[in-house]
Amino acid sequence: MEIRRVELKNHGLEDEIIEVTSFLEPLISEKEQDYAHRAFNKLFLEYKILDDSNTILIRRKSRDKSKLDMYLGVDLYAENETIGETEIESDKEKFYGRVSIGLPKTVENSIPLGRNIGLTTEPIIAIKNTIIIKANEKVVFNLIMCVSESKEKVIELTNKFKNSETIKRTFELAKVKVEAESRYLGVKGKEIDLYQKMLGYLIFPNPLKKIINKNKKPNSAFASELWKYGISGDLPILLVKIENISDIGILEQVVNAYEYFRIKNINLDLVILNEEQHSYENYTKEGILNIILNKNIGYLQNIKGGIFILDNLSKEEIELLEYRANLVLKTSLGKIERQIEDLEEEYLENVNQIGNEKIPTEEIIKALNQNGLKQGSLKSSINTKKIVEKIRLENEDISWIGIEIQGTNA
Repeated sequence: MEIRRVELKNHGLEDEIIEVTSFLEPLISEKEQDYAHRAFNKLFLEYKILDDSNTILIRRKSRDKSKLDMYLGVDLYAENETIGETEIESDKEKFYGRVSIGLPKTVENSIPLGRNIGLTTEPIIAIKNTIIIKANEKVVFNLIMCVSESKEKVIELTNKFKNSETIKRTFELAKVKVEAESRYLGVKGKEIDLYQKMLGYLIFPNPLKKIINKNKKPNSAFASELWKYGISGDLPILLVKIENISDIGILEQVVNAYEYFRIKNINLDLVILNEEQHSYENYTKEGILNIILNKNIGYLQNIKGGIFILDNLSKEEIELLEYRANLVLKTSLGKIERQIEDLEEEYLENVNQIGNEKIPTEEIIKALNQNGLKQGSLKSSINTKKIVEKIRLENEDISWIGIEIQGTNA
């Protein structure tokens, strides 16, 4: 169940009529199926408008007899009275126009949407409501989405949350839960932002790995090479390297992030590589164990989705772990946020423009800078597709432009 809530307030002295449109492209499948063949994957979606409401019900027909069909319910619920009936569109081309750049033509030109839905090669869900906002008053919209293997359950939950008091109470309970989790973990807002940023590099393809693995070519990098450590290789790997007990605070920060991910039901393997030179004291090893035991997560050692403490590895074994890891941190380099920023800066320093034959290089650089592609920008803030579309719109002389990611060069 997911609810996205937006409040709009009219600060003027006159009443205003506005149109609010929600838009999403449903998948209801595993990401690997979508990556393998996106157009084919969309052919298994069926749409239906429920008779007694404006809820759209999407069914994904199962391609495997051993699995059940999946259902998605979507509704744009307005807590205030709307004008006319709710408008719906399921065809992306009709909604966006022939060119999917900028605002959809139906939104920009206020073109009414129909209520006819059916099979299409580019299925979407677009719902539009029109409403009057009186002077100095506000209106509230809630985009309600529910997924389940049971059609009845989807309909029940969607109808349940089409109530302002139920939504308000749910948000309050969710806020209390998040605050309780944060107090238990001892984390604050900035730390949560950092953990979410780390998560982006852990569960999605990480371009920073090209920098981390620069000049590293292990003889064999199959997942089976990790089995001797008890690591399956099926889950994202967060590798942290520690050499000195004085850096134990950074390791504790990483373990806090790992705890945060577990509470959010995000499974990954935390691999701690102890690079302390062998001695009788073993201060670093003791410090690692103390952190884990003090947090009462010792039971997570050496299990899938748990914590693995490794030491006395050869250079080849270390390179294998770094190559397979989704994100590699080194405690001697300082705080996590500083390490990620350094990697992003190094990545962006290698961004170059190529292929300009008629337009001066200075103009291309200026256009790129104006659209957010410049040295010092955070990698997470760069949307290559949006940059390409904006530059093509702003420069009539450019018939084609592409930003190609290859290694550490874009």
